[in-house]
Amino acid sequence: MQTKQNQLWIIDIDGTIVNVHSNQVPAWLNMFRDVYGVTMDETTLVTFFGKPFTSVLVEALSHAGLSEAEVLTRYDQAFAGYVKGVQDGLDKNGGSILPGALNFLEELGKRKILRAISTGNPEDEAVHKLRFFNLLKYFEIMVFAGDRRERFELVEEVLRRADKDHGVSVHGRQVNIIGDSPHDIASAKKIGAVSVAVSTGPTPYETLARSKPDLIYRSLEDYQGIIREASEIR
Repeated sequence: MQTKQNQLWIIDIDGTIVNVHSNQVPAWLNMFRDVYGVTMDETTLVTFFGKPFTSVLVEALSHAGLSEAEVLTRYDQAFAGYVKGVQDGLDKNGGSILPGALNFLEELGKRKILRAISTGNPEDEAVHKLRFFNLLKYFEIMVFAGDRRERFELVEEVLRRADKDHGVSVHGRQVNIIGDSPHDIASAKKIGAVSVAVSTGPTPYETLARSKPDLIYRSLEDYQGIIREASEIR
């Protein structure tokens, strides 16, 4: 039987279990240019990664001088252009499952631990990625960005579904959240969950460490150690 601390893991996609950075960044930058006439550099863009789609869109373009009203007026065009850009880029250029990620997901399954996706990606983008890498089968719960603006709102929806659909009622330190950005760490802290950071995305290890996650790793390769150490945190 699993302890309360080891019944649910909430997992990010990009930079945590898969690497699609070379497709995702051009999709954003090309969409900004084509839809809004805005040129943005990659360094600025990636500081917003880890937030839900709408927040990245509004905040990044606000940084470039556009008002929220100006951004949202062309939301549908931006959404369609971005998702198509990611899908086309992935189909053309591919990507990779990050080291240790598959073993991590399989080990959670062997232990009968619920595996949930919580991602800032729109559903069409996320499902396309998971299907491309044959990872859909590893998740019992999947929550996508939708119209949500805050990452912790996605986490709260995961908890609701875990209780309603799987009979797993957990909260606070009974929940484990793993991701590659400060925004993942912040969402864990917001609900009092165990925050696990992995520096396999665009955010450097040192930057993640400044957000003070409960645990931080350079990869998922020591997957058994990660699961064990997270379960020991109270």
